Amino acid sequence: MAEFPAKATLYDQDFCLWIDETAAKLRAGEFGTVDWAHLIEEVEALAKRDRRELESRLRVLLSHLLERVYVKSPEDYRGWENTIKEQRSEIQLLLKDSPSLKGYLTEIFEASWRYAAG
Repeated sequence: MAEFPAKATLYDQDFCLWIDETAAKLRAGEFGTVDWAHLIEEVEALAKRDRRELESRLRVLLSHLLERVYVKSPEDYRGWENTIKEQRSEIQLLLKDSPSLKGYLTEIFEASWRYAAG
């Protein structure tokens, strides 16, 4: 028996349009027509994205801090210092926007340190 592909949804065909329409439905109170499964998936992805960004920035920060302290390469110092300053600033912004990430920062610090030192 032949299988038919599932009907493509707006979410699959045009993500930006899906976002616009979903936001409009929510504003209008049309909750019965919202694609809840995909909306929940996207909301969860937002938190995952911020956690990944925090971990990535922490790893870069720690790596450049270690390089700046232990690698004798004066021609690279300014670049490392600029990166350190930028990563610190971006981490502070992430934590300002989402203070609950402070607990996650503590959780990932040891593994990030090992990555940077490795």
